[in-house]
Amino acid sequence: DYETLHEEFPGLIWGQMRGYGEFGEFAHAPGYDAVCWAARGGVAGTFPEKDTSPAIPPQAFGDYNTAIMMAAGLLGALVNKLRTGQGDKVVVNLYHSAIWGGSIGLCAQQFGADYPKSRTDVPNPFNNTYKTADDKWLYICQPQHNRYYNDMMKIIGRDDLVDDPRYATIENVKANHLQPELITILDEGFSKKDLEEWLKILAEWDVPSQKVFRFTDILKDDEAYANDAIRKVKYNAFGEHALPTTPIRFGGYGDPPIILSKPIGYHTAEYLEHYGYTPEQIAELEEKGAVKCYHGEEVPDVIFKSERQEKGEAPCNW
Repeated sequence: DYETLHEEFPGLIWGQMRGYGEFGEFAHAPGYDAVCWAARGGVAGTFPEKDTSPAIPPQAFGDYNTAIMMAAGLLGALVNKLRTGQGDKVVVNLYHSAIWGGSIGLCAQQFGADYPKSRTDVPNPFNNTYKTADDKWLYICQPQHNRYYNDMMKIIGRDDLVDDPRYATIENVKANHLQPELITILDEGFSKKDLEEWLKILAEWDVPSQKVFRFTDILKDDEAYANDAIRKVKYNAFGEHALPTTPIRFGGYGDPPIILSKPIGYHTAEYLEHYGYTPEQIAELEEKGAVKCYHGEEVPDVIFKSERQEKGEAPCNW
């Protein structure tokens, strides 16, 4: 345990990831991001449209978020150790991570903002999704309602509602619960043009907006490739596919290399021999199923560069 190890190694930094925390009824309960973060943390129950089923996320992004928090905690402990020479115990848990990520909703809930919400009754109609004429979804985010109300009415062709006292201020909209009315007006407006036409119009008016993407859209998105969020890799067994990359970049290093993985067991014998095992002992271990060794032809290193590196627009600092 940490206390025992800390006594013998006072400079040790100990990191532990837990499901629910160190204390309470669930301190030692098993858990994954699906149950600790998504379920108990309120994510699955507050993300979907109101009165629909809980959300089933396609990836364990609670794990990813919490891992970043763990990394930040370990780095903080390391900085303190460099100053004091003392290590520390760093504990992060999935449940707490979800609660922290939901801070705004948790606070708002206590002041009457109930979750989950319906898009037909969000607090600010200018921060909402709207369906376009070609049956696609558009997301706009214009937080300053009062400042941009007249602009939004002109954009959707409702000049007759400019300066309308019912909707022109968010204070009156909220006080009289007029969000559903205004959202219906916006629904009708956005339903009259296709998505691409709306994106151009909204860009001209400096309205932050985007198409609501699915994974199929991201895989075709030039922006993702230009910024190396996704990189094309090619496997003999699977052909060419897109692989997400790490989002953390260092200016002095540039886009990191992606190296084609070797077959399972490719280096097993090499490393076992390095640590003193004889070929006969390795063969015996493999026969028993304790290890797996690769026996095929040599597989050369293949490095996949980013799109900008392939074009010569970015250096390879490795």
